[in-house]
Amino acid sequence: MRRSTAPRARSWAGARRALPVVLALVLSGACAAEDPGGQKVTASPTTTGLIAGGGITRPTAVPTGNLPECPHPQQVPTPDWLPKDLPFPAGTYTYQELPPASGFHRSLMVVPGDLTSLAAFVLDQWPKSGYLMGRGDAEFGEIEDLFTKAPAVGAFKAVAVFCRPGFARMLLIYAEQSPGLPVLPSPSGTPLNPTASP
Repeated sequence: MRRSTAPRARSWAGARRALPVVLALVLSGACAAEDPGGQKVTASPTTTGLIAGGGITRPTAVPTGNLPECPHPQQVPTPDWLPKDLPFPAGTYTYQELPPASGFHRSLMVVPGDLTSLAAFVLDQWPKSGYLMGRGDAEFGEIEDLFTKAPAVGAFKAVAVFCRPGFARMLLIYAEQSPGLPVLPSPSGTPLNPTASP
């Protein structure tokens, strides 16, 4: 006799499958802004992955020759909703708080250093603070991943800015509880590979 799957288990499985879609929809048309550094921060509908069209576009090529000095965007106050127990590398700051979308808080952040260091930091420090990582994605000039700490859920997408000394722009989205979804169990999958090649 075949056992039926419990309704709660089915709803959690469906929620886990739906979360990347919800996050992609939240971010697909949002976040068109100009920063003081002169680089456009735009939605990219052709981007695929965890946060499709995540509001910040990655560079298409590494510039040759001497890199210019970094045009750091101006710092704004840290949003109240940013979890106090979610660690970031030293020197990270918010440069724009975006309006909430579909129940998710959103902000744009500057993270000093390169993407390899950022990925290593996230994969080491966030789980130590109790955050479970999803199946991340890394490609040339870009990393992204989901994270949960029940009932909270979030995602980030970071792109490299090629300048001296270099930094990443990070789009961070976060909700204290998954909007419209039941509380999610811990995600499974392989974390992002910080040394992935283009």
